[in-house]
Amino acid sequence: MIDSSRLADFTKALKNVARNRTARRLFNQIPEMYQALLGAAKRYIPGETLEEALLTADKLFAAGYQISLEYIGEDTETEKECEQVKNN
Repeated sequence: MIDSSRLADFTKALKNVARNRTARRLFNQIPEMYQALLGAAKRYIPGETLEEALLTADKLFAAGYQISLEYIGEDTETEKECEQVKNN
């Protein structure tokens, strides 16, 4: 069992990786690291594809939750990149 201070450090480290585009790309190439990041993000991300997100949304709605989905692309940094993600 991880003590609470180590868990807090681990959580902080994962958040730093998730916020750093270069680190995230590197971590995503290592299956074990990708699974660690995905596991931490699952609470906030309903799916890796639009189809997965819609299935999760249907399940949550059926369970009585009110939800909203945002689909913009995590790696977008400019308005142009946002437009490209929106249109694809």
